[in-house]
Amino acid sequence: FTMHTMDIIFINYFPYKLVTAGVWDPYSFLKSNFPNYPFQYYSPLTHFIFAFLQLLLKPFTPNSINSLYNTAVKWIFNQQGYTVHYATILHNYQLFRNLFILKFPYLFFDFAIGGLFLKIIPNKEHALFSYKLWMLNPAVLHSCYAIGQYEIIPTFFLILAVYLMIKKKNYYLTILFLVIGGATKILPFFLIPIVVILSGRNIRHKINLAIWALGIILFIYLPLYITSNGEVLNSLVVSSTVKLSGYFLSLKNLNLNF
Repeated sequence: FTMHTMDIIFINYFPYKLVTAGVWDPYSFLKSNFPNYPFQYYSPLTHFIFAFLQLLLKPFTPNSINSLYNTAVKWIFNQQGYTVHYATILHNYQLFRNLFILKFPYLFFDFAIGGLFLKIIPNKEHALFSYKLWMLNPAVLHSCYAIGQYEIIPTFFLILAVYLMIKKKNYYLTILFLVIGGATKILPFFLIPIVVILSGRNIRHKINLAIWALGIILFIYLPLYITSNGEVLNSLVVSSTVKLSGYFLSLKNLNLNF
Protein backbone atom coordinates (compact mmCIF):
# COMPACT_ATOMS: atom_id res chain seq x y z
CA PHE A 1 0.00 0.00 0.00
CA THR A 2 2.94 2.33 -0.62
CA MET A 3 3.79 4.66 -3.48
CA HIS A 4 6.61 6.93 -4.62
CA THR A 5 5.45 10.25 -6.00
CA MET A 6 2.99 9.45 -8.80
CA ASP A 7 5.07 6.73 -10.49
CA ILE A 8 2.49 3.96 -10.43
CA ILE A 9 -0.35 6.35 -11.34
CA PHE A 10 1.63 7.74 -14.27
CA ILE A 11 2.47 4.23 -15.50
CA ASN A 12 -1.20 3.22 -15.46
CA TYR A 13 -2.83 6.47 -16.56
CA PHE A 14 -2.25 6.12 -20.31
CA PRO A 15 -3.29 2.44 -20.38
CA TYR A 16 -6.39 3.60 -18.49
CA LYS A 17 -7.04 6.11 -21.29
CA LEU A 18 -6.62 3.32 -23.84
CA VAL A 19 -9.18 1.15 -22.04
CA THR A 20 -11.70 3.93 -21.40
CA ALA A 21 -11.19 6.33 -24.31
CA GLY A 22 -9.26 4.41 -26.98
CA VAL A 23 -6.06 6.47 -26.67
CA TRP A 24 -3.61 4.02 -28.25
CA ASP A 25 -0.82 6.57 -28.88
CA PRO A 26 0.23 8.00 -25.49
CA TYR A 27 3.05 10.05 -27.01
CA SER A 28 0.84 12.20 -29.26
CA PHE A 29 -1.72 12.48 -26.46
CA LEU A 30 0.93 13.69 -24.01
CA LYS A 31 2.43 16.18 -26.44
CA SER A 32 -0.96 17.55 -27.50
CA ASN A 33 -2.51 17.87 -24.05
CA PHE A 34 0.52 18.55 -21.85
CA PRO A 35 3.17 20.13 -24.11
CA ASN A 36 5.23 21.53 -21.23
CA TYR A 37 5.53 18.27 -19.34
CA PRO A 38 9.27 17.45 -19.18
CA PHE A 39 9.02 13.65 -19.19
CA GLN A 40 8.00 11.11 -21.81
CA TYR A 41 5.88 8.01 -21.33
CA TYR A 42 7.56 4.62 -21.16
CA SER A 43 8.25 2.29 -24.08
CA PRO A 44 5.27 1.23 -26.26
CA LEU A 45 4.49 -2.25 -24.96
CA THR A 46 4.27 -0.88 -21.43
CA HIS A 47 1.16 0.93 -22.60
CA PHE A 48 -0.48 -2.13 -24.14
CA ILE A 49 0.54 -4.65 -21.47
CA PHE A 50 -0.87 -2.53 -18.67
CA ALA A 51 -4.04 -1.85 -20.66
CA PHE A 52 -4.51 -5.61 -21.04
CA LEU A 53 -3.91 -6.12 -17.31
CA GLN A 54 -6.42 -3.40 -16.49
CA LEU A 55 -9.03 -5.13 -18.63
CA LEU A 56 -8.41 -8.41 -16.79
CA LEU A 57 -8.75 -6.74 -13.39
CA LYS A 58 -11.65 -4.47 -14.32
CA PRO A 59 -14.27 -6.61 -12.48
CA PHE A 60 -12.24 -6.22 -9.26
CA THR A 61 -11.31 -2.56 -9.67
CA PRO A 62 -13.36 -0.09 -7.58
CA ASN A 63 -15.17 2.70 -9.42
CA SER A 64 -13.17 5.19 -7.38
CA ILE A 65 -10.23 4.55 -9.73
CA ASN A 66 -11.86 6.95 -12.23
CA SER A 67 -11.92 9.81 -9.71
CA LEU A 68 -8.41 8.90 -8.58
CA TYR A 69 -7.02 9.23 -12.11
CA ASN A 70 -8.99 12.42 -12.83
CA THR A 71 -7.67 14.04 -9.67
CA ALA A 72 -4.12 12.75 -10.00
CA VAL A 73 -3.71 13.90 -13.60
CA LYS A 74 -4.23 17.54 -12.56
CA TRP A 75 -1.24 17.26 -10.26
CA ILE A 76 0.99 15.08 -12.42
CA PHE A 77 0.91 17.34 -15.47
CA ASN A 78 0.26 20.77 -13.99
CA GLN A 79 1.18 21.52 -10.40
CA GLN A 80 3.44 18.64 -9.38
CA GLY A 81 4.29 17.75 -5.80
CA TYR A 82 5.82 15.13 -3.53
CA THR A 83 4.57 11.77 -2.29
CA VAL A 84 3.12 13.22 0.91
CA HIS A 85 1.03 15.67 -1.12
CA TYR A 86 -0.26 12.98 -3.47
CA ALA A 87 -1.16 10.65 -0.62
CA THR A 88 -3.09 13.46 1.04
CA ILE A 89 -4.91 14.37 -2.16
CA LEU A 90 -5.83 10.83 -3.17
CA HIS A 91 -6.65 9.15 0.13
CA ASN A 92 -10.39 9.85 -0.33
CA TYR A 93 -10.45 7.65 -3.46
CA GLN A 94 -9.81 4.26 -1.81
CA LEU A 95 -6.09 4.84 -2.35
CA PHE A 96 -4.85 1.70 -0.57
CA ARG A 97 -7.28 -0.61 -2.35
CA ASN A 98 -6.48 0.92 -5.74
CA LEU A 99 -2.74 0.66 -5.10
CA PHE A 100 -3.23 -3.01 -4.28
CA ILE A 101 -5.12 -3.58 -7.56
CA LEU A 102 -2.50 -1.70 -9.59
CA LYS A 103 0.37 -3.74 -8.11
CA PHE A 104 -1.40 -7.10 -8.06
CA PRO A 105 -0.34 -8.08 -11.64
CA TYR A 106 3.29 -7.94 -10.55
CA LEU A 107 2.68 -11.13 -8.59
CA PHE A 108 2.05 -13.09 -11.78
CA PHE A 109 5.40 -12.06 -13.25
CA ASP A 110 7.08 -12.61 -9.87
CA PHE A 111 5.95 -16.24 -9.57
CA ALA A 112 6.52 -16.86 -13.29
CA ILE A 113 10.17 -15.79 -12.94
CA GLY A 114 10.55 -18.10 -9.94
CA GLY A 115 9.06 -20.94 -11.98
CA LEU A 116 11.51 -20.28 -14.82
CA PHE A 117 14.43 -20.53 -12.39
CA LEU A 118 13.16 -23.98 -11.39
CA LYS A 119 13.23 -25.01 -15.07
CA ILE A 120 16.51 -23.37 -16.05
CA ILE A 121 18.71 -24.60 -13.19
CA PRO A 122 19.31 -28.37 -13.55
CA ASN A 123 20.20 -29.09 -9.93
CA LYS A 124 16.90 -29.27 -7.99
CA GLU A 125 18.44 -28.14 -4.73
CA HIS A 126 20.10 -25.14 -6.36
CA ALA A 127 16.93 -24.38 -8.31
CA LEU A 128 14.81 -24.36 -5.16
CA PHE A 129 17.36 -22.14 -3.41
CA SER A 130 17.26 -19.71 -6.37
CA TYR A 131 13.46 -19.70 -6.26
CA LYS A 132 13.45 -18.81 -2.54
CA LEU A 133 16.16 -16.20 -3.05
CA TRP A 134 14.16 -14.59 -5.84
CA MET A 135 10.98 -14.47 -3.76
CA LEU A 136 12.86 -12.59 -1.03
CA ASN A 137 14.73 -10.34 -3.46
CA PRO A 138 14.87 -6.92 -1.74
CA ALA A 139 15.36 -5.11 -5.07
CA VAL A 140 12.05 -6.48 -6.36
CA LEU A 141 10.23 -5.86 -3.10
CA HIS A 142 11.41 -2.26 -3.09
CA SER A 143 11.15 -1.26 -6.76
CA CYS A 144 7.89 -3.06 -7.59
CA TYR A 145 5.87 -3.50 -4.43
CA ALA A 146 7.04 -0.43 -2.49
CA ILE A 147 7.66 2.16 -5.21
CA GLY A 148 5.35 0.68 -7.87
CA GLN A 149 7.80 0.53 -10.78
CA TYR A 150 7.48 -2.37 -13.21
CA GLU A 151 11.02 -3.66 -13.79
CA ILE A 152 9.70 -7.11 -12.99
CA ILE A 153 7.92 -7.22 -16.39
CA PRO A 154 10.98 -6.76 -18.63
CA THR A 155 12.85 -9.04 -16.21
CA PHE A 156 10.25 -11.76 -16.85
CA PHE A 157 10.70 -11.50 -20.63
CA LEU A 158 14.48 -11.49 -20.18
CA ILE A 159 14.46 -14.67 -18.05
CA LEU A 160 11.98 -16.28 -20.46
CA ALA A 161 14.38 -15.50 -23.31
CA VAL A 162 17.23 -17.11 -21.34
CA TYR A 163 15.08 -20.22 -20.80
CA LEU A 164 14.22 -20.48 -24.50
CA MET A 165 17.85 -20.04 -25.49
CA ILE A 166 19.40 -22.46 -23.00
CA LYS A 167 16.74 -25.14 -22.72
CA LYS A 168 14.87 -25.01 -26.01
CA LYS A 169 17.55 -23.68 -28.36
CA ASN A 170 14.84 -21.62 -30.00
CA TYR A 171 16.75 -18.49 -30.96
CA TYR A 172 13.92 -16.83 -32.87
CA LEU A 173 11.63 -16.97 -29.83
CA THR A 174 14.56 -15.85 -27.69
CA ILE A 175 14.93 -12.72 -29.79
CA LEU A 176 11.15 -12.19 -29.88
CA PHE A 177 10.93 -12.01 -26.09
CA LEU A 178 14.06 -9.89 -25.82
CA VAL A 179 12.41 -7.39 -28.16
CA ILE A 180 9.18 -7.52 -26.14
CA GLY A 181 11.19 -6.94 -22.98
CA GLY A 182 13.12 -4.10 -24.60
CA ALA A 183 9.87 -2.52 -25.74
CA THR A 184 8.90 -2.22 -22.07
CA LYS A 185 12.30 -1.06 -20.78
CA ILE A 186 15.33 -0.75 -22.99
CA LEU A 187 17.91 -3.03 -21.33
CA PRO A 188 16.99 -6.32 -23.15
CA PHE A 189 17.64 -4.58 -26.49
CA PHE A 190 21.37 -4.55 -25.69
CA LEU A 191 21.39 -8.34 -25.40
CA ILE A 192 20.00 -8.95 -28.90
CA PRO A 193 23.33 -8.46 -30.75
CA ILE A 194 24.99 -10.86 -28.29
CA VAL A 195 22.36 -13.51 -28.96
CA VAL A 196 22.67 -13.00 -32.71
CA ILE A 197 26.45 -13.35 -32.63
CA LEU A 198 26.58 -16.31 -30.23
CA SER A 199 23.57 -18.23 -31.54
CA GLY A 200 23.92 -17.85 -35.26
CA ARG A 201 25.30 -21.06 -36.77
CA ASN A 202 26.79 -19.20 -39.72
CA ILE A 203 26.73 -15.78 -41.35
CA ARG A 204 23.44 -16.43 -43.09
CA HIS A 205 21.78 -17.56 -39.87
CA LYS A 206 23.11 -14.52 -38.01
CA ILE A 207 21.71 -12.22 -40.71
CA ASN A 208 18.33 -13.94 -40.52
CA LEU A 209 18.25 -13.51 -36.73
CA ALA A 210 19.20 -9.83 -37.08
CA ILE A 211 16.49 -9.24 -39.70
CA TRP A 212 13.97 -11.02 -37.47
CA ALA A 213 14.87 -8.74 -34.54
CA LEU A 214 14.73 -5.60 -36.68
CA GLY A 215 11.40 -6.64 -38.18
CA ILE A 216 9.76 -7.05 -34.76
CA ILE A 217 11.15 -3.74 -33.54
CA LEU A 218 9.78 -1.96 -36.63
CA PHE A 219 6.43 -3.69 -36.20
CA ILE A 220 6.17 -2.31 -32.66
CA TYR A 221 7.66 1.15 -33.13
CA LEU A 222 6.90 2.19 -36.72
CA PRO A 223 3.11 2.77 -36.38
CA LEU A 224 3.65 4.88 -33.25
CA TYR A 225 6.58 6.67 -34.89
CA ILE A 226 4.27 7.74 -37.70
CA THR A 227 1.31 8.77 -35.54
CA SER A 228 3.43 10.51 -32.89
CA ASN A 229 5.71 12.26 -35.40
CA GLY A 230 8.72 10.56 -33.87
CA GLU A 231 7.86 11.26 -30.23
CA VAL A 232 7.90 7.55 -29.43
CA LEU A 233 11.69 7.55 -29.83
CA ASN A 234 11.95 9.83 -26.81
CA SER A 235 10.81 6.90 -24.70
CA LEU A 236 14.23 5.36 -25.40
CA VAL A 237 16.26 8.25 -24.01
CA VAL A 238 16.36 10.48 -20.96
CA SER A 239 14.64 13.84 -21.25
CA SER A 240 16.88 16.81 -21.87
CA THR A 241 18.78 18.34 -18.97
CA VAL A 242 17.18 21.71 -19.60
CA LYS A 243 13.66 20.34 -19.30
CA LEU A 244 14.50 18.32 -16.20
CA SER A 245 16.24 21.22 -14.49
CA GLY A 246 13.18 23.37 -15.13
CA TYR A 247 10.95 20.69 -13.65
CA PHE A 248 12.99 20.37 -10.45
CA LEU A 249 13.20 24.15 -10.15
CA SER A 250 9.41 24.29 -10.26
CA LEU A 251 9.29 21.74 -7.45
CA LYS A 252 11.62 23.86 -5.37
CA ASN A 253 9.33 26.85 -5.73
CA LEU A 254 6.14 25.00 -4.83
CA ASN A 255 3.89 26.46 -2.19
CA LEU A 256 1.44 23.70 -1.27
CA ASN A 257 -1.02 24.06 1.56
CA PHE A 258 -3.24 21.31 3.00
